[in-house]
Amino acid sequence: EAVVSTQSTGEIALVDGAIRGIAISLWFCIMATIIFTGHPVQTLIVMSTIVCEIGFVFGCFFLIGLELGAVEAISLAILVGTSVDYCVHLIEGYRLAGKYQPPPSWNGTIRGWRLRHALNHIGVPIVSSAITTVLAAATLSLTQIQMFSRFGKILALTMALSLIYTLFMSGSLLAVFAPTKFTGSRKSSLKGLLIAAVLTCAVTPLPLYLFKEAIIC
Repeated sequence: EAVVSTQSTGEIALVDGAIRGIAISLWFCIMATIIFTGHPVQTLIVMSTIVCEIGFVFGCFFLIGLELGAVEAISLAILVGTSVDYCVHLIEGYRLAGKYQPPPSWNGTIRGWRLRHALNHIGVPIVSSAITTVLAAATLSLTQIQMFSRFGKILALTMALSLIYTLFMSGSLLAVFAPTKFTGSRKSSLKGLLIAAVLTCAVTPLPLYLFKEAIIC
């Protein structure tokens, strides 16, 4: 009983630390997105996508009766990073598309053309990256070690969801709400850096507290 109690306590501490790690990674992702996008609407698109992904994964865990363990918490932390990566790549493609003019035969909106241009140039690397990660995780799930097998299955699921949310949710939000004339500049990046610095100074105690607690756990 003492051994079981010790293992349970260690598992709870590990999960608690992993959840704090997710919060810390999400915070840094918000700051990085503000700097790299340089536009509040694009930042909101990225963060909305990530929050919906995490909520969907938590909902799946609840529906199938899967308890949040160390493996699940680590997978969610990885999900945050990859989701930001995919979304920012798509938004960067959208931003670069603003430097070109749609062909005369294009009858749709400017947002639609820029999104199509972004998907044509950035979509293939994003999909290729996601597919290779999913295949690697699926291979890992075939191992006889239960922890690695579960990690591989959850990682494959989260990577697939990250790709789907990036292409469909982020893409849809870009097609509806994204700025039509904004192409980004050093000035916008500097503004984003200034905003990120102000926000960091304003709420520094929170991430520091979470970081301290995560290290202690």
